[in-house]
Amino acid sequence: MKSRKFFRLAVVLLLAVMMTSNACAEFDAGQYSYDELAEIRQQVEARMAELEREYALANADREIVFEQPEQVLFPGRTISVMPVVTILKDGAPAKTQFIWSSSAPEIASVSRNGTVTPTGRGDAVITAAAADNEYLTASYIVHAALPVEKITVWGPEEALVLGTRDEDAGFRMGFSVEPEDAYYQQVTWTVSNESIATVDEDGVVTGIAPGKVTVTAVSTEPQTTGRRIAQASYDVTIRQAVTGLEAPQVMNLNAGERTAMAVTVLPENASDRTIVYTSSDPEIATVEKNGNVHALACGECDILCEAADGYGASASVHVRVTKQVAKVTIPEKQITLPIGGTADVEVLIEPEDATDKGLIWTSTNVFVARAAGGKVEAVGQGDCVITCTTTDGSNISASVKVHVPVFSIEETAYTVTEKQGLTIPIKRNLRGCEIEVLNDSPCFAAILDGETIRIDPITAGTGTITLSNPDAPEDTVQIQITIENSAVFNQTSYPAIPYMELVRVPDLYEGAQVSIYGKVLHITWESDGTNSFMVGTAGEKYTDQVIRVQCEAGMMPGQLASGDTVTVYGLFHLDHAYSEVLQAETMVPGLNAEKIVIE
Repeated sequence: MKSRKFFRLAVVLLLAVMMTSNACAEFDAGQYSYDELAEIRQQVEARMAELEREYALANADREIVFEQPEQVLFPGRTISVMPVVTILKDGAPAKTQFIWSSSAPEIASVSRNGTVTPTGRGDAVITAAAADNEYLTASYIVHAALPVEKITVWGPEEALVLGTRDEDAGFRMGFSVEPEDAYYQQVTWTVSNESIATVDEDGVVTGIAPGKVTVTAVSTEPQTTGRRIAQASYDVTIRQAVTGLEAPQVMNLNAGERTAMAVTVLPENASDRTIVYTSSDPEIATVEKNGNVHALACGECDILCEAADGYGASASVHVRVTKQVAKVTIPEKQITLPIGGTADVEVLIEPEDATDKGLIWTSTNVFVARAAGGKVEAVGQGDCVITCTTTDGSNISASVKVHVPVFSIEETAYTVTEKQGLTIPIKRNLRGCEIEVLNDSPCFAAILDGETIRIDPITAGTGTITLSNPDAPEDTVQIQITIENSAVFNQTSYPAIPYMELVRVPDLYEGAQVSIYGKVLHITWESDGTNSFMVGTAGEKYTDQVIRVQCEAGMMPGQLASGDTVTVYGLFHLDHAYSEVLQAETMVPGLNAEKIVIE
């Protein structure tokens, strides 16, 4: 108290000095009215009080503070909050007594011990002042209000669907509090399972996975009120829309076939995985509710697949219905070819009206044989399997073995005359392979001469020679040789010769002639290459339209005869010169060839 009196005395002295100073000497009270002088006095006194307060606080030995600047007080409740006193200087009293006051007792009153009781609604400032220093004060605000009695929450009437625009926007929950003028008008939001959905502070629900969650709104009223805090909940369903359907672009089916259409629903956790199927042409193919497709007739149509949840996911499958190959057969079990030889493979396909009869040809060893378009070509000695496989998707196949022996011959039966002789060519498919010749007949001699076998007739008869390789006994070949008697002409004119009878004309001399009677279409003459002959029709003179034919490389080209007989004119004489009918074969009259046909 002494300090306060001292402070006030100092202020009065200060003002007296100011009033007696030069500045105050010029003050003329007569220039102001009574009210103006009263206002000046109030301002001076207020300034004096402010200076006094500032001084008191600057030299205070304690500090008084309320830790919570605001309190909410509901009807029927009281609160008693004491300020915190902090000692600043030595000598400060250990205990501070307070004088309590309320800025609005009609809203909230405060007792001598600091207990606050609500008396209305609104805000009031409760102040605690130190009893020994009125300038040491602390205050807090009391909100006298109504509590939240009830919360109502509302949300989406339908499920929140992932994979749609709903997912991007989320859904804002709504709420209301009762009474309408309750002090706490806000809520906090929680969700029962954050792996399914989340909710932010504004009540916006965002789906994460399909399922159900409970969204709860809790009043922000603090638990310190001692009341049960109002809250309300709302169940929200999260569904996953079908975002896509994966299906084959094309299905190739055989007429009459039933098969399941493989359609994948995306994502895997879609809530409604039902698919609706529609055929663009049920006469070609129909589709069942479960996606089974029934191919009815050859043709093409589209199967439309649509997600049943109505969010637009779809896929289209193009269906081609054909009659597929049911069976492929190659009648031959084995084909034997020489190197360079070819063969057409007969393939039987069932049914005959199959839509696609295409075949792909493959070889187990393309260095032995290769195939394309049904033709097989041997390229090396050995064995392989040629397979043809359908291209219509039925994957049916058939195979044939191809064998290329170590050696090959063109024919297995020959007929010659006693004086004709024979050379049989041999093709070695395996270079340098050994060939053994076994002759079981005394009618002829068989001699291996390089790439040929020479047959030297001895007497008329039939025999067999066997060709083999010691390393490939399966390639053994037998050749039948027939030696026939020769028909010799030693007179100028002879009857018509039988069909296929060989004729030898020995000892031709200049000017000699031999007539062969019979209808002759074409003749081939064979010589040793040193003789020349003249060929003409019977009855012609030597100089009448005689055609001169020069023998080349042992073979003299035949000439077409115009009559029923042919005359051969010898120009040079050699003991071994002869002419011979080689074999009979039907020829078109008028064409040159190396064959003869005698009828």
